[in-house]
Amino acid sequence: MSTKFPKAELRNTQPKMRERKIWLFSASLWNEKSLKTFAFIMWVFALGIFVVPASSLYAQTPFQIGVSPFPPYVTVLEDEKISGIATDIVMEALNTVNISKYEIKEYPWARALLLLNRGQIQALYTIGKTPEREATFYYPDEPLFYTKWVFFIRKADKGTLKFNSLDDLKGRNIAVIRGYKYTPAFWEFLNKEKKYEELSHEEQSFLMLMAGRVDYVITEYAAGITVAKQLGMEDQIAALMDHPLEEIPVYIAFNKKSVTKEFVDKFSKALKEIKAQKVHMEIFDKTIKK
Repeated sequence: MSTKFPKAELRNTQPKMRERKIWLFSASLWNEKSLKTFAFIMWVFALGIFVVPASSLYAQTPFQIGVSPFPPYVTVLEDEKISGIATDIVMEALNTVNISKYEIKEYPWARALLLLNRGQIQALYTIGKTPEREATFYYPDEPLFYTKWVFFIRKADKGTLKFNSLDDLKGRNIAVIRGYKYTPAFWEFLNKEKKYEELSHEEQSFLMLMAGRVDYVITEYAAGITVAKQLGMEDQIAALMDHPLEEIPVYIAFNKKSVTKEFVDKFSKALKEIKAQKVHMEIFDKTIKK
């Protein structure tokens, strides 16, 4: 026996069926014609929210920068504040690119490099450029400054010890800094002769020199003079200036995973502006005359 519904109920069910057909038809049109357009609109919308200028992004959290003592370029004061020629130049450039929140912390050089490799700090300065490092770090086109690397000896040994070539170092003990990139030829010589001491800081090198535990200290000229003055031994050491081991540009490097290329380009432009205005020379003269 078939069931007969009241006419009112039949009238009420018909509009619902039509609504369902219309909805399915609209969904079909949406899937075929509008899904890609909708996805594109949402992508643009999301891009507008999440992509912000580099300076705005870094302004939200402190920009982490590592250094290792390298007077007069990087000096650690008694209150642990970081000063020096390179520090002043970096701070001036950060101000130019609108980075107001940053932290500069001291580490032994080898540890600072490790932290930069891991992305635990965003930048490290007074660093040389090598092909291996360029694979992991961004470098500005403009260096912070150029350095002259020379050998220091005890003044009492002047005339006995010299440096015209690596052969002059044979049989002598040499102080080097762990993690520093010297010339490949120099490292090849050290590994062959096996007469060198790897240390953490320049201060240790000069103390060992005056204690007679090493014969040569290799370091950047201005850094060596500054450290010797701080230790009160500037009258007891001599720099062999006639034949520097090398003259190299020194940079600030940025971790590629935590800093954009766009930001590094802006930083490089800021460095060029600072040098064009001779600000870096004013900083250098002010620091050296202290």
